[in-house]
Amino acid sequence: FALLGLGGIFLLPFLVSRVGMQKFDVFDGFKRLAENTPFLLALILSIVMAFNGHQFFIDDTTYAAYAMNWQHSTQLGFRNIVHQVDVIEQARFWFALYPMVQAVLADLSGIPIILLFSNYLELFLVPFSLFIAYWFACDLGLSRKASGVAVLIQTVFYIAMIDDSWPVGFWFYENMVEDKVSAVFLLSPVFFTLVLRFLEVPVTKNIILVFLSGAGLALTHPV
Repeated sequence: FALLGLGGIFLLPFLVSRVGMQKFDVFDGFKRLAENTPFLLALILSIVMAFNGHQFFIDDTTYAAYAMNWQHSTQLGFRNIVHQVDVIEQARFWFALYPMVQAVLADLSGIPIILLFSNYLELFLVPFSLFIAYWFACDLGLSRKASGVAVLIQTVFYIAMIDDSWPVGFWFYENMVEDKVSAVFLLSPVFFTLVLRFLEVPVTKNIILVFLSGAGLALTHPV
């Protein structure tokens, strides 16, 4: 997963028009976001909701166990470490590399896995997912203001869906650190955007980006 991401970053200068890259101004982009009241309101709401007493929730313990095992084991294997002992893990989990990347992040940062999962990571990923949703809406053709309104409506709906019968809000605000949730809210908009760009302009560079993003998405939570 990490290597696919690094490969995508390495190939971007060759696959994206240099003229298009020169036209993009980071500071101008942030200035436009700061002037977008609906988006700022959505961002504030998401940050407030992300600070709650349930940051370590449901499957977080399972993924924390996998991540700690990968971080501290002298060798990696394919045995189940959560539900049973001395049992070979299901084959689909052999390719689930997202917890391994989280283990690398914990090792590089020096932050314990439990602290990373229960505090820091979700407080970053929840607001970051709104930036991705905003970018996705803009790429679909909505104006900046309309994109901000769409993100605000999405944020409010997720708050309303914090319920046992509508668990999407739980997943968004309390489970963003899990691989399948990150795949839905962080990675899938990128994949769909690249697919749309390929359908509009079916050239080699676009299909390469679709393959890299699709492979990264598939390896996040194989099913």
